Amino acid sequence: MASGTLPPPPVAPPPRSSRASARHALPSDFIDEQIGKTRAYVKSVDIAHGLLVLVTGLVAYLLAMALVDHWLIPGGLGVVGRSIAFVLFVGGSVWHLMRAVAPLVMLRINPLYAAQTIEHCQPSFKNSLLSLLQ
Repeated sequence: MASGTLPPPPVAPPPRSSRASARHALPSDFIDEQIGKTRAYVKSVDIAHGLLVLVTGLVAYLLAMALVDHWLIPGGLGVVGRSIAFVLFVGGSVWHLMRAVAPLVMLRINPLYAAQTIEHCQPSFKNSLLSLLQ
């Protein structure tokens, strides 16, 4: 009598979910999905850039006002000077938000710009993605 082990039964591959197969049924669906992701990434990076510029400007303004208040003007700016500086501070912040950040929040990124961004990162595409979208 031979004693041995039987090979394990073959394991069937897990079934593909209908959602995943439906999501990438056509190559154009996959391309549209990647363009959509790129649009979201570009938008979030641009918004983050606008907010970082705002924060940097605010820190620079506060530092400049502190130097003016303590070193350049004997006795400080006083209540009126500080109030004017605060109004300028808030006004400049609102102006920058309306000019640089609000359009990014309200408007959409053009799919052609997103395709150009993808092609910039992947030079091997050689304008094929832009040509496909146009």
